Order: sequence, then C-alpha cells, then structure tokens
Amino acid sequence: MAIKHRPEGPPPLQMVPDNGDPGPTAKTSEVPEVASAKQFASNPKLDARLDGYMKADPKLTEYYTNLVRQNPERAVRKLMLNEMNKHDQNMQYVSKVMPQVKEWLSQQTPEVQQRIQERIQNVPPIHQEVALVREAKATKMRMDFAPKPRQSMAAAV
Repeated sequence: MAIKHRPEGPPPLQMVPDNGDPGPTAKTSEVPEVASAKQFASNPKLDARLDGYMKADPKLTEYYTNLVRQNPERAVRKLMLNEMNKHDQNMQYVSKVMPQVKEWLSQQTPEVQQRIQERIQNVPPIHQEVALVREAKATKMRMDFAPKPRQSMAAAV
C-alpha cells in the first residue's frame, strides 16, 4: 500500500447550509503568508532512509497519517509520549552518573564550574541535569585530551 500524495495548499472549503452566518471564506481559510513561507531543514540522506523505512512498514505509516489527519491532539500526545520516554531514559542514566559528575566538579576550579553553569543556564529546568552531565563529560574530555606541554630533551635528562 503506497502513501497517497496530498495536494499542496489549504484544504478545500466544505459547503454548509446557509444559516445567515457568513462562515469561512476563501480569505479566512488561506494559510498565512508567514506560515507558508516557513522552510524546514532537509537532510537528503535522512529523508531517503526515512522514505525506505516508511515503505517497509506501510501500515505504521498509514496509522500515523490517519492519526494526524483525524485526531491531531492525539498525534501531539503520541509524539510527546515518545519524548517523555526518552527523557525518562536520560534521567535513569543521569541518576547513575550524577554522583561521579558531582565529585569531579567539586575537584575542579571555580572557573571550570562557572563555565559549565554558564553553558547550561538557558536550558529548560526539566533538562538541566542531563545538560550538566553532558557538559561535564565534554569538558572532562577536552581537558583530558588537550595537548600537554612537551618537555625539552635537556629537562628530561
């Protein structure tokens, strides 16, 4: 079963009995120019993979297409449920490594601690612990793999 191509543009107007209410007009049902001008980033390699996945599982593709079309609020809740599950997985990881991160941070200079705090200050509160762990790991990696000053041959002898 192939995905049916939807025509571009706003959905067609539905005819309703005239009850004196002017109802929707072509002018009010048009997509605002700002929204229609919005372009989304596209990654051709990712799009090709996604197209292949969607063709491989047409029933799932049809399910999501119908879900979005028939019940957009439910579709949003489904997407948010997936995001919540990812967040829960991240928080399980954070709870395991946070003691080590806090110990490592306590051994760092105040400048390093402040730099990490500055990098995560604009992160929403619900994601700050995850961001702290990631930023601490990234900082540690930069410090561990930073080029070390070489000793001269005379100093080594």
